[in-house]
Amino acid sequence: MKVFLVTLFAYLFVCSPEAKSVERFVTSEFPPYVIFENGSISGIIPEIVEAAGQRLGKPISVEIVPWSRAQILVNASGGSVATGPLIRTCDRESNFTWLTSLPEVSSEFVLLARDPALLGLAEPVFKKLRVGLLGGTAYKKDVKSAGFNNIIEVETEIQNGKMLALGRTDLWASPRVVAERIYVELGHDISDLYVATTLRNEVMFLVTSKVADEVFLAAWRGAMSQIRQDGTLKRIVSKYQSDSTIDRLVKRPGC
Repeated sequence: MKVFLVTLFAYLFVCSPEAKSVERFVTSEFPPYVIFENGSISGIIPEIVEAAGQRLGKPISVEIVPWSRAQILVNASGGSVATGPLIRTCDRESNFTWLTSLPEVSSEFVLLARDPALLGLAEPVFKKLRVGLLGGTAYKKDVKSAGFNNIIEVETEIQNGKMLALGRTDLWASPRVVAERIYVELGHDISDLYVATTLRNEVMFLVTSKVADEVFLAAWRGAMSQIRQDGTLKRIVSKYQSDSTIDRLVKRPGC
């Protein structure tokens, strides 16, 4: 019965000329979630979007833009543009339609150090350390709430990795799976990194405009259900991270 309903929603969506669908997915380079290499886009999120588009019978183009611009494009699109991955926060809750939760995707947000001696510092001194952070993300609040105010915002996580390696920052605030991959790609040994603290470990989402077509939403969620059931989603995630077990609750923020 569930398969029939999924197929029906997809059929209604494809056959409905009035239904406004997501045609573009805009995101930023954020390996392994989003990888932009030699002009080609890959990674967990683009592959999930591609698989869902195939189930819908309508391809969705994936484009690389700055994070801040991605969210502006989504809000101005009237439902034709989506983005992600995003963490669901109170200040974002009413700004988007939350398309898909991705509890299978690792999102542990940590502070990483290269010098283990830093981990033994007294707390007042530790909180004054320089923290590298990707600008335009919701993680800044987490870093500041943890008592760190010496924040250096950059445009890419690659910059964060380079600055930590060169000693220009003391800590790197990032999803752990992102930082570890980038650090290795920069030619460094992952054993050089130490987790100073975990600041957040919540589920990531894909989102579209607050104004979204209900027929499309039903078809999209049906397509996501299909790629979960047939193992496609697990295969995609396992290519880029070691564990794709659903081990976190999907919940709204306590606003």
